Amino acid sequence: MSGLKGKFSGVDRLYEIADKRSCTGCSACACVCPAACIQMRRDKEGFFYPVIDKKRCINCGKCRTYCPGEPEDDGKVRAVLAGYSHSPRIQRESSSGGVFTHLAEEVLKRDGLVFGVEMQGSRASMCSVEKPEELCRLRGSKYVQSWTGNAYSLAKEYLDKGRWVLFSGTPCQIAGLLATLKKKYSRLITVDFVCHGICSPSVLEKYLMECGNGKNARKISFRDKTEGWKNFSMKIEWEDHTISRTSSQNDPYLQSFLKNLNLRSSCFSCKFRKIHRESDITLGDLWGAEKFVEEWTEDQGYSLILLQSQAGEALWKKIEDQVVSVSVELSQVLLHNASLKASPWDEYSRNLFFKGINKYDLEQCMMRAEKNGFKKKAGRKLWKIKDFIPSIF
Repeated sequence: MSGLKGKFSGVDRLYEIADKRSCTGCSACACVCPAACIQMRRDKEGFFYPVIDKKRCINCGKCRTYCPGEPEDDGKVRAVLAGYSHSPRIQRESSSGGVFTHLAEEVLKRDGLVFGVEMQGSRASMCSVEKPEELCRLRGSKYVQSWTGNAYSLAKEYLDKGRWVLFSGTPCQIAGLLATLKKKYSRLITVDFVCHGICSPSVLEKYLMECGNGKNARKISFRDKTEGWKNFSMKIEWEDHTISRTSSQNDPYLQSFLKNLNLRSSCFSCKFRKIHRESDITLGDLWGAEKFVEEWTEDQGYSLILLQSQAGEALWKKIEDQVVSVSVELSQVLLHNASLKASPWDEYSRNLFFKGINKYDLEQCMMRAEKNGFKKKAGRKLWKIKDFIPSIF
C-alpha cells in the first residue's frame, strides 16, 4: 500500500486508498467506511476507483486496513475437474458448460440467495436473486467492470440472518467480500472464475455508440454460441428490437479485450491469479477439451472446475449427478488456460490504446496500439525503465 495520496480537483481534495496501478476497484473500502465518505468514480479511462471526500473523512484508516492484500497460494486444490451440464439448454445458455447454474440452484433450494453480475443495458451491476427462474440474469460472461454497489453489505446482512449465500464474481471481488466480512460464515459459498481481465465501461459505451448509431442496447451477450463455443460472437438486441451479431474474430470490442488492450491497469500485475484461491470453487472455460476427453468434440462449451475448499467440495457432491464430469491434470489445464495463473504482459500497448480512445474509433485505437516500429520499441524500453508512472485522475 502507498497510503493516502493527496490530489486536488477544484475545491475538493481527492485521495487514493492504494496505489492506482494496484487498485482493482473491488470497492471494499467504500463498503467499510463508517463516514460513508468514499465514492467509486470513473477515471479518465472509464474504470471505477475510490475517491475520498476529505471534508467528511474521520481518518479511521479502515479503508487501508480492509484493502485486500495478496493471498497465499500453496498450489494445492482438492480436485481439478472438467464437466458440462446434462441439460443441453443450460449448457447452451451458459458461457462454458453450465456448472454455475447447478451450484446456484442447490443454494436456492436451501432458501438461499445467489449474488452475481447482470447486464442492465450497457451497465454491469452486482445483484442477488432468490428464484431459479431469475438465474438467467446471472448467466454468461460480462466483459466489463461491474458496479458492486451494496452487494457486500447485503450479503453480510443475509448471512447474519442465517441465510445461505452463494457469491460469484471476479477473484478480486471475492477478495473484497471476504475482507469486508472479516469472519467465516458456514453458509457462505464463494465462486470465482478464471479471469482474463476487467474491461472499461467507457470503452463498451464507445463501442455501442459506434455500432448502434445512437441506439440504446436492450440486451448484450458477450459470448453468444450461435456460431459455436470456440467462435463465439457479440450479440446485441437494440431498443428498436433489431439484433446484431458479430464474430469474436471481427468484433472490435471483443478483439480489444482478447488482445488485452481495454483492460484495467491492475490486471497486468494481478495478485489474485493463483492456482489455489480464497474462493470455495473456481470455474472457467476448459479450452482444448478434446485433448482431455476424445469424445468431447461438440462445440457447445465445457467447464473447468477447481474445488478449493471443504465447503466447495461438499456443494459439488450435491450437484455432481447433474453434470458430466471427469478428473483432469492441472499441468495440462495450464497449457490451454494461461489466465489461471499468468497476467498479460504488454501494458505499454494497452496504454497506447487508451491514449487515443477520445480521438479515434476502436479499430483505429487498436491499429495504433499494435503498430510496431522504432518509436514503439523505444517507448516500450523507456516504459520498462520507468515501470509506468500512474496517470492522474
